[in-house]
Amino acid sequence: MLLAVAIVAVAVAALAAWFFLLQGRGAQLDLYKRDAAARMQAAKPKQVTAETFRATICAASPCVLIEAGGLAFLVGAGEGAGEGLLARGLMRADLDAILVNDLSLASVEGLPRLQQLSFALQRSEPTPVFGPDGLLTVVDGANLLLSGAGEQGARLQVGLEGEDQGLAGKVVFDSGVVAIRAFAAARGGRVYRIDAGEKSLIVAGCTARGEDVLAAARGAKTAAAIIAAEASQMLEIEDRAAAAAGGVVRMSKPTCMGPDEALKAVAEARLTGVLLAPLEPAGTDSQGRRAWEELVVPPPGIAAGPGQPGAVLDMSGKKPALVRGKP
Repeated sequence: MLLAVAIVAVAVAALAAWFFLLQGRGAQLDLYKRDAAARMQAAKPKQVTAETFRATICAASPCVLIEAGGLAFLVGAGEGAGEGLLARGLMRADLDAILVNDLSLASVEGLPRLQQLSFALQRSEPTPVFGPDGLLTVVDGANLLLSGAGEQGARLQVGLEGEDQGLAGKVVFDSGVVAIRAFAAARGGRVYRIDAGEKSLIVAGCTARGEDVLAAARGAKTAAAIIAAEASQMLEIEDRAAAAAGGVVRMSKPTCMGPDEALKAVAEARLTGVLLAPLEPAGTDSQGRRAWEELVVPPPGIAAGPGQPGAVLDMSGKKPALVRGKP
């Protein structure tokens, strides 16, 4: 009798264990289902109004989405640009143009993926791309990669630019509501200025220097900026740690402005706000972000901060507002 009871008890325990195992597996899939639903909701395209004027940092690489006057422009097409836009509900089929500050791999390697996502959103028109001399080769290469991957749909094309007005910059785009001008950067490439009404946003890449920001700000009434920045102190720490661990030490590359030079240019140009982005090193983890925040000490009266992915510089109101992003 006792043996029979024991056998029954063992069988019940085994069945219970199996039941909870199955439930555990199902529970994980349910959690994944809820997580996927939340991610898809977050990625749902967000509507903007004609009064909106904001810039969102969309990746740790060069990637700034500018929404102004009902239009949308992407400055920089670095690695992860497409995924960054998609995750934040900012990837849209009606992107008006992509602008690149320079033709380095870091600035253009995301072009094929961006256009691939445009295909998925049923874009029917080619996406215009603006940039410095030599852009045609880059665009042709991106289109070749898309063709080789069997992607069908509208391609990237080099945008038609307007008049070069000397110190006032070269007119890249003008809708009558939003105008974009390009200014030569000291070490090659371009600095862009986006004008909407009486407000302007300057976007300077890694090849720009402080004087280039000043040149782009000339004549602007109310202006803010997004400036690529490099923290030499943090990079030296990274290199020493890599060398001590027998790892790969950073390869030589063009040096972006440091925080001090960038903030000095902002103060001299009398800008009202600035985000430093992309950041080198990226600073996407909490410790890296805190180190950057220690280095970015804004001049009095200027809204300033490090532009980690998801950070927003909103110029829709009377004063620019900075919103810290989530990586």
